[in-house]
Amino acid sequence: MPWHILLLIASSAFCQTTVRQTQMPIVLSNVAPENLLPQFLFMEGGEEGGHVNVGSYGGGQGKPEPFIPSDSCPDDIFAYASPDLRGRQLPYLTQDDWDCERKNTTVPVVQVENDFLRANIVPQWGGRVWSLYHKKDQRNLLFANPAHQPANIGLRKAWTSGGCEWNWSPGVIGHGVFTESPVYMAQISTELGPLLRVYEFDRLNETVWQVDMLFDARDGTFWAHPKITNTNPHPIMGYWWTCAAHSITGESRVITPAAYTIETSAGPGTKSPWPRFDYGLENSSFYETNPDLSFLKNLPDTIDSFVRIMKPQLPYIAHVDDEGYTVVHGHQLNGTKFFTWGQTERGQFWMDFLSASHGAGNYAELQVGPAPMQMTNFPVDADETVQWTEWFKSFSGSTEELHSANYSQALDAVETWMKGDDGLSADRIAEMEKFFASYADHPLAEENLLKLGSSWGGVHEKMTGKPLSPSTLFLVRDDETVKPWVELLEKGDFSDATLAEMIPTSFQIGQRWIDLLEKSKETWLSHLFLGVAAAEQGNGVLAKSSFMKSLSLNETVHGYRNLAVTADSVGEVYDNYMKAWALALEWYKKNATNSERLVSNLGAEITYFLQSHDDLMMDHLVDFLNQSLPAVLLRRDQILSAQVSVAIYQKDYSRAIEILSSNCFPTYGADRATLIDLWNRAHYDQEAEKLGHSLSIFEAHQVRMRYPVPDNIGYPY
Repeated sequence: MPWHILLLIASSAFCQTTVRQTQMPIVLSNVAPENLLPQFLFMEGGEEGGHVNVGSYGGGQGKPEPFIPSDSCPDDIFAYASPDLRGRQLPYLTQDDWDCERKNTTVPVVQVENDFLRANIVPQWGGRVWSLYHKKDQRNLLFANPAHQPANIGLRKAWTSGGCEWNWSPGVIGHGVFTESPVYMAQISTELGPLLRVYEFDRLNETVWQVDMLFDARDGTFWAHPKITNTNPHPIMGYWWTCAAHSITGESRVITPAAYTIETSAGPGTKSPWPRFDYGLENSSFYETNPDLSFLKNLPDTIDSFVRIMKPQLPYIAHVDDEGYTVVHGHQLNGTKFFTWGQTERGQFWMDFLSASHGAGNYAELQVGPAPMQMTNFPVDADETVQWTEWFKSFSGSTEELHSANYSQALDAVETWMKGDDGLSADRIAEMEKFFASYADHPLAEENLLKLGSSWGGVHEKMTGKPLSPSTLFLVRDDETVKPWVELLEKGDFSDATLAEMIPTSFQIGQRWIDLLEKSKETWLSHLFLGVAAAEQGNGVLAKSSFMKSLSLNETVHGYRNLAVTADSVGEVYDNYMKAWALALEWYKKNATNSERLVSNLGAEITYFLQSHDDLMMDHLVDFLNQSLPAVLLRRDQILSAQVSVAIYQKDYSRAIEILSSNCFPTYGADRATLIDLWNRAHYDQEAEKLGHSLSIFEAHQVRMRYPVPDNIGYPY
């Protein structure tokens, strides 16, 4: 039956879907405002679980980290392998400060509900579908995280687990830049009921992403239609993954019609049979004796498994629980993946941390994207639009079939359901693709808007004089972050009021902005902005020259700080940091706008630097901590860990142990290994002092057993 006739037949169900703005109960930990100090590419390391401040100094481009898969992989993995896996930040500011207060409260959500589904969407956190509840089945189709507890996992550091997340990050791996930021949300009336659109402008390379969502009142299918628009006159490399989290149980299983998998946790990307292969990837020849890794309980450690589904097979990935309840995520794309933390103490720690609970937050991520792997990209041509349709639908199946040791039987059970009356046939999917295509360019008016995102899309449209996309509406509000750039566009210069503010809150690195800055009047701010752009491009000579010109016109915190991180020696870094710190304290004492935020950002960065060079800088670290530090700085993880290092250095072991055992250290990801080392060091040194000699291997073992790592630090199980 033609799709438009089906839509008319379904019209009686339209009124069943409602959209309202309400509150959702949650355990909340907050992300602080963005770090005001630009984090340059040469300072960056890996994207997930990385350092919490500066990684290196001196300028340049730093050392790229290309993805080089093993030669077992097919050609298409090599063709678009990422040339650099580092977490580029600019022109965005890093979100590297959050707490673990975990307050029981409520947060605003846009709630969509009909006879089948009830969904809570959080536009303030990237437009994520936080929860999706099937009312008739009385089941959550997604992991509805009871907590918003960030961890150091996203591209901009802060990231939370759960729900269905939209990750557009042009050519850069990671949970996207919007995951902890507001995006636009609009509502459009359609023949099938309300269509919800979330969208934003990505400043990194001037693109637009949107997702149109329909919660189908006819049968409880959740449809999503992402669309990417490259506004540039040149091609770009794209990165998109729809990341859906599912609560996992003892018999959770992943079912997908994969020909093979490429796994990265134990190597650079190795092709292996699916679903039975040796997790260590050293020998997969004993296929039948290897464990069935479609059962998540058989995975000993964290795994990113990129399963390859060959055409003409319809791609999908499904999660099956203990009782055979199955959620199927179908799509049209080239990439399908699942992630699980595995059975290790480390994995359990992070799932517990992210859910602020023990055992209630166990989840796996089932993901899809246009590229075969997250370490590979996909091309988006100049002025091209790329779009596709995804869907989620659930059913209760036979555990005997879905948990069968014969994987083919489990596949047959899913595909038999898909072809049945309650499933989703190829014709039905094709009809919905036509439906979404008919609305993908549907224009928006202000009355369509439910929530507002950033002003950057509107600023870009003001600069180019044309809309970014026919299907989006961007507004420019009275916003301190965009104010100087609007002035530059409208007047060609910065106002006296802007020049008097002294604390920049945003940066631009694109060539069009550089051209405008070079044409503007020479000011401390124009030189500072030009220096930031030059430093990000790797032109250290021009960057330092620009920072020095800026300082000759006006001494600012940013000027000296940027000279510090581009300096060639540790001594120069320290000297410039101290000049920046003195100015920051002056502004703080004057209670200047954003000064509290600035001393928090700068103080944490200086402390991290001093602690990272404690062989040369321990006395300076002691002096820095002994001053009367602003209260906002005292809670920062970098300060707390530095206090531990100093306490151990001064043989005040009880103080070191007390700090480590009584703080959450929420921003520490991979750096938690440092905290564990400090905990053991404090106890080793305390015991050695008591015994009067260095500890033997056996004695150190006994100390570790006597003083196990507390659960606030990590891996206590």
